[in-house]
Amino acid sequence: MQTQINNNLTQIESLQSGLTELQNRNASLQNDINVLRQNQQEIITNLQQQITNNSNTIATIQANIFSIQEQISNGNSNIEILNAKISELENKIETLTTEKESLKNEIGVLKNKADIAASEISSLKNSFKITTFSKDIVITNSWTDTGIRGNDLETGVYAFKCYFNSFGNLGLWGEYFGGIMMWYGDYTNSADSSYVYGNMSGHAANGTIVEFRVYYVGNRLRLQIKANGSSSTAIRCNFTFRKLV
Repeated sequence: MQTQINNNLTQIESLQSGLTELQNRNASLQNDINVLRQNQQEIITNLQQQITNNSNTIATIQANIFSIQEQISNGNSNIEILNAKISELENKIETLTTEKESLKNEIGVLKNKADIAASEISSLKNSFKITTFSKDIVITNSWTDTGIRGNDLETGVYAFKCYFNSFGNLGLWGEYFGGIMMWYGDYTNSADSSYVYGNMSGHAANGTIVEFRVYYVGNRLRLQIKANGSSSTAIRCNFTFRKLV
């Protein structure tokens, strides 16, 4: 009986020892659990901080994205405005180009008209060109050279006058001779002559009649003069020629 009691005591002691060991192990596990809980809390805190930081970063990124989108929207609006202005400028350039071509054509027409007018004016100037000579000539009743010859005059038809004022010499007192003649300014190959038909008028001729002719001599035309009397000395003869054609 005693043996059984001892055995039971031994079992109780063994169970108490096992219980103590279990309690110690439970305490160790509880300690480990506390450490794990602490680590868990730190991890959760860190994660929450990271989440907060990430949230702030995301918010900043979203704000930046919104700002960029707004800038893009404003940029698109500006691009549309610029495109409209560019289109307007292109239309103006096209209009100005058309006007420029039109003006160039008008300028061309005006230039042609100006060239024609200048040519006509030049032709009129040449047609009505005035040439003058003063010659001292001893006039006789034979044909005498006036000193006007060849290319002194251009080829053409001329109206001309000659003024005399020598009352004491051949009686020509403020007298004019006027006529029309054809003149050739280049070389000739003839020995003919032709009269210059005209008339005299002035203050007084005192019976003196003056004549002119164009004479072919020495391969050049010469303008010659004679009268129905003779001068004792040279008379100043003032010639004025106006080219008609």
